[in-house]
This record gives sequence, structure tokens and C-alpha cells, in this order.
Amino acid sequence: MKKMQEIDPIKFEKFYSTYKKEMYYTAFTILKDYYEAEDICHNAFVKTIDKLNKNMDINNTEMKYYLIKTVKNLSINKYKVNQKSIVTHTDFLRNRECENTLNPEAMILMQEDKIKFLEKLKKLKVNYAHILYLKYFLDLSNLEISKRLNISLGNTKTRLLRARKAYTNI
Repeated sequence: MKKMQEIDPIKFEKFYSTYKKEMYYTAFTILKDYYEAEDICHNAFVKTIDKLNKNMDINNTEMKYYLIKTVKNLSINKYKVNQKSIVTHTDFLRNRECENTLNPEAMILMQEDKIKFLEKLKKLKVNYAHILYLKYFLDLSNLEISKRLNISLGNTKTRLLRARKAYTNI
């Protein structure tokens, strides 16, 4: 709290309004969740408050990239935590309901990401494209994918790993 009191509120507001869109876009691109992206942006500003005291110049590009890097790292950490949690059927349904409550900006970003994803899938081998589609577009678990494709769970994981590598190399 003491650190927050040392910051000029008007400068902080200008600084926040200048970079919040870029920070939000970075977080949302990784997390695909409006509320979590907002939380990450807030946490990034709180986490970088010491540096903000020293470098409060709005046009400071070093500070801009530091904030964006902080948001990116926090988002990736949150994404990893989310991936580790086991999604039950009710959680899946709840997530689908939340998608309908997103703001219009977030929905447009999601649509654009889906279109980009599908365009990139067209460039992959059929096996890789199919398994990535099942995993990330239909949100199937590895076990469900292995049953659908009549392959072992280990083979499913291996194909997903290879497909992700191929996808990132496009």
C-alpha cells in the first residue's frame, strides 16, 4: 500500500489507459478468457509497481515491453495451471455458458483466433490437423480422442506432441 501512495494518480491513470489494451490483448490471446485476462492485467500492474515508480514516463518503450512481458509470463503461468486442472462435464458446460457472456470485443478476438487456427490446420498433414481439431476445437480429452481414432492413449499423446510441433513450425 505504501508504494501505491507514492505514485501520482493522474500519471498512473494515463499510464494504465495507454497500455491496458495491449496488455489485455496479450493476456486474452493466451488465456481466451475475458475475466482472467483482466485479472492478469491488474496483477501485472500491481507486480510492476516498483518499476513504475522509477520509470513513470508514458512513452518509455522499455517499460511498455516490461509490462507486456510480465503479462505474457503471468498469462502463460495461469494457462498452465488451467491445463493441469481436470475439467469435469459440468465445468465444460459452465465454460460454454461463459463464452456466451463475453463482451463483443472478446468474442471477435475468439472468432479471429478460430479462423486463424482453421487456416493453419489446412496446411498440416491430415492426421495432425484432425487430432488438433479434436483436441482444441472440439475440446476432447486425450482419452476421448484415442477412442474416436481407435488408437492407444500413448499414441494419441505422441501424435498431439508431433502435431503441435508441426503447427508451431507453420
